[in-house]
Amino acid sequence: MARANGNVFPSCSEGVASVNLLQRVICAAGSLPLVGNTMATEIRYVMHFSEDSNICAFEPRCFLCWADIVSADFDMIKCITNWVRVAEYKSLYVLRIGLPHEATNLYDSDVFGDIQRNGRGGCGEYALDIHVPQTHFARLDLTPDSTGTFFI
Repeated sequence: MARANGNVFPSCSEGVASVNLLQRVICAAGSLPLVGNTMATEIRYVMHFSEDSNICAFEPRCFLCWADIVSADFDMIKCITNWVRVAEYKSLYVLRIGLPHEATNLYDSDVFGDIQRNGRGGCGEYALDIHVPQTHFARLDLTPDSTGTFFI
């Protein structure tokens, strides 16, 4: 994970397409307001792959559908999301999470209810425990490459 000015950017899987997607995440999320502790000096990012490109807000849910890793590779995304129809994803949503004072881990944030480690995906998975309005998240369009093996 890369660190700059309190931001700990998400890990990404290997490959040019994944590095490019990570750069898109960083650019899109850079100006977002913080979710959680708005005065935080430690900031983390979580992502959500979705078939819905028209989400207007995120509501509290018990589903572990936010991850602290990003990939453009279909096989890796299957591991992260446990969803086999990866090509159906249309969007990647991104949140900037402000951690509580003196916290260094996402599991310290009250933004999330349930948290678990995803060994297959090599990431943490998080269930959102708060309402997040559209002004507080970024949406990136996803387009499969011509081979159907990664997003561009």
